[in-house]
Amino acid sequence: MRRKPRSAGPAAAGLVLLLLCGARAWAEPPELEIVLSPASSALTGTLRVEHLQNNGALEFDLLPGLQLDSVTVAGKTATVTARGNRWRVPLPDAEPSGMLELRWSGRLPDQPQEAAGPRSDEPFLGEDGGYLPAGTGWMPRLAADWRGYRLNVVVDRRHRLAATGRLVEEAVDGDIYSALVLGEGVSEPPSLFSGPYRITEKLSGGIRIRTYFHAELDDLAEAYLGAAAEYLQRYSDDIGPYPFSDFHIISAVTPVGLGFPNLAYVSRRILPLPYMRGRSLAHEVLHNWWGNGVYTDYGSGNWAEGLTTYLADYALAEDQGPAAARDMRLSWLRDYAALPPERDYPLSHFRAKTHDASQVIGYNKAAFVFHMLRQEIGDAAFSRGLRGFWSRHRFEAASWADLETAFSAASGRDLDGFFRQWVGRKGAPEIHLRNVESTTLGQGVRIGFDLTGNSVPFDLNLPVTLMFDDRVEDRRLRADRPDQRFELDTSESPRALSVDPDYQVFRRLLPGEAAPILRDVTLAVNPALILLGDSDFQNSARALADRLLDSSALLTEPETLNETTGAALIVGPRASLSELLSITGASLPQALAGTEGSARVWTHSSEYGATLLLIEAEDSAALQSLLRPLPHYGRQSWLVFEAGRALTRGVWPSQGSPLTVRFQRSAAH
Repeated sequence: MRRKPRSAGPAAAGLVLLLLCGARAWAEPPELEIVLSPASSALTGTLRVEHLQNNGALEFDLLPGLQLDSVTVAGKTATVTARGNRWRVPLPDAEPSGMLELRWSGRLPDQPQEAAGPRSDEPFLGEDGGYLPAGTGWMPRLAADWRGYRLNVVVDRRHRLAATGRLVEEAVDGDIYSALVLGEGVSEPPSLFSGPYRITEKLSGGIRIRTYFHAELDDLAEAYLGAAAEYLQRYSDDIGPYPFSDFHIISAVTPVGLGFPNLAYVSRRILPLPYMRGRSLAHEVLHNWWGNGVYTDYGSGNWAEGLTTYLADYALAEDQGPAAARDMRLSWLRDYAALPPERDYPLSHFRAKTHDASQVIGYNKAAFVFHMLRQEIGDAAFSRGLRGFWSRHRFEAASWADLETAFSAASGRDLDGFFRQWVGRKGAPEIHLRNVESTTLGQGVRIGFDLTGNSVPFDLNLPVTLMFDDRVEDRRLRADRPDQRFELDTSESPRALSVDPDYQVFRRLLPGEAAPILRDVTLAVNPALILLGDSDFQNSARALADRLLDSSALLTEPETLNETTGAALIVGPRASLSELLSITGASLPQALAGTEGSARVWTHSSEYGATLLLIEAEDSAALQSLLRPLPHYGRQSWLVFEAGRALTRGVWPSQGSPLTVRFQRSAAH
């Protein structure tokens, strides 16, 4: 996931505010000198910029614990005022201000702040690591656009430093380590990282690739360097040359996986997991093209997460074969089926991931839209469109409209209707197959059927498959009306007809196509919450519910569970939950029978059609061990855990699609 800059979008407007008429404020790139002292969590900084003409005053925020020590303008000491964390420096009215120098210092938290959440952007600096992301107040921010900077950093020699930008030189001199970084092509202030890292390096295609890993991860470095080199070459070939000189992979103290310009910052706990070196690393590498190479015009919607998901996560699934790609498309549709209609919104409204619902739209649906676009215009035109979009907008902000222009030019088609339907409109088509008939016509057969759907129709490029004894025929139909009759002529009678059997169209799944999963409950609006067990157990259960659910739950008594309750989360000790199962009808599934573990989790479709999510744990400690891992398994139907580690998991089998019809055949066949 690319970290969204604090300055982007209306939500960030007041976080780090500088009033310099919205333009770049210097003739030369700013120079920064930073000294970090991890043992004491201390930071001192100097920022020098050659200012152009300015009017009024400079205003910016610094974090609590940091203070502005001095400001000089053209060699003269300036008056500084502060109100809370906001600092104000008056500037000359009419004449160019000359060199502006700011000095600041103070202490930061020595570790991540748990209360701020696992994806917090709150800076910290300690002996185990330092995290100073751009735009968070660890340094004064002097403009919205930072196209370049010169950053000199010094730290205790036990630490190493990494930053967004090109590493020019580094040295160890006595007790200190220093590094010089140039912010070439980076549109935001520097993000800075430190830690007791061991550095491993590889040159590939003229790009310096590095790992900055804690000591226990040393044996992973070579594999990560090789994987990163492979992805950098792949995307350079597919899109255009990598836009930076370096790419770094940094192990994080916090449980995150974040992309910055020319680097990925990933939890030391996640780095050993196989999926991280696979599609997760590919995703972060690709963000250097989409998001950090072509910037997102957040005012018109964030397209970068969906395009990155499609060209990284989905492309790697395609590499594994048609079945893996189909499974990923189905998982996207299954997630969307779990999203309550009142939480749906158009792609043009997506800005950044803030909860699971936003991922369903901004990542999954957006990726699916790019998949349908590729089917609509063909592989060659899709590839030309990507390369043209990159070439035209490299190091510029771009919008969905710019994507439409690029793909329209590449395909020679007007794609306004496609983008208005899938980007500007919320929702998805619901397709029903009705009135299927098979009629003999001379030596052939005519298959007739109706497709019905939304009262406001979608224009669909719809796949239909005819299955014969010895072959499969794939057809494409243009379905663009609420009720439409189709006829297909074949040389012989098929065994079956199936509409969109491989889930090539973004649509609402029908009953039977999707089994219940955890997200049916975690995405629900105000689901019921039933807690069993003693007070300690229930306190742990409440904490787990807060982590799992996207909206607040309604505390409910077991005996009131009925057809009006809707989705429900039920958490209890093994003995107490067993007593409740007879009330809900949600007996322990066969898949979990005989399994051992400290906690078991499963979904059940109630007799009223609502999904129940049941969590059974042996004690409160077992529940607490689920706080971190369980939210990542929303696409599963059931799991067994031991001390927070998933031993086994799965998805209930579907019951068959109503969009498939099998034909009765005579004995002669």
